[in-house]
Amino acid sequence: MRKAGDCDSGYSCAYEYNLAWKSPNQPVTPETNPRLAFERLFGAGSPRERAANLKQRQLEQQSILDFVLDDARAVQRQLSGRDQEKLDQYLTSVRELEMRIQKAERMPAANPAVEAPSGIPPEFAEHIQLMFDTILLAFQTDSTRVATMLIAAEGSNRTFSEIGISQGHHNLSPPPPTSRTPLPR
Repeated sequence: MRKAGDCDSGYSCAYEYNLAWKSPNQPVTPETNPRLAFERLFGAGSPRERAANLKQRQLEQQSILDFVLDDARAVQRQLSGRDQEKLDQYLTSVRELEMRIQKAERMPAANPAVEAPSGIPPEFAEHIQLMFDTILLAFQTDSTRVATMLIAAEGSNRTFSEIGISQGHHNLSPPPPTSRTPLPR
């Protein structure tokens, strides 16, 4: 989270990189790493405990679902056929997302000279899809009812060639009217 500095048009970087705020002067820390967002949703404990649990699971090559499988089976036996299907779909969705994040963590960095957190895919579209799918699961599990996602920092003027937009939004926007330009009536 960037809280200080002059990023764009004289405004603090806090406004460029933070969409959600706890109070008028305290932004909510954004999470751009799919693994950390996943662990926040499905891991247990404090951030430090979640990190330790993740490290242990990775050493033992276990899924986060391995820790709830016995409970899930016990619950599933008590459910109707349709509810059993729903639970199975949910568990499958969690596991598939976890496997996609694991795959992203094994990908080489887009630019090895630049230090980047593991787990963020080098392809923008894949990164965004992982984050959207994580948000979807958060809604489905009622882990949250609100989500915000910053696709590109406000002053970045990022292009979105993935969807056919080869210029940044600043270049695509018409210039503002000047005092010498009459406004249309």
